Amino acid sequence: MTAQEFREWRERLGLSRTGAAEALGLGRNQPQRYEDGQEIPLYVALACAAISLGVPPYGKPRQQ
Repeated sequence: MTAQEFREWRERLGLSRTGAAEALGLGRNQPQRYEDGQEIPLYVALACAAISLGVPPYGKPRQQ
């Protein structure tokens, strides 16, 4: 996942950088670092995909 793809993912879901950090379980400033070009780990890219597909957080039931 590139910095541009991360930004597009966040904006497509209507998330602020802080909202993206909360959704991904990251520190508040980490999304900005990713958008500035810091390498995005595979687990973050996978978490982005899971969120996009509506997969609930591990251990929590899917809301209906």
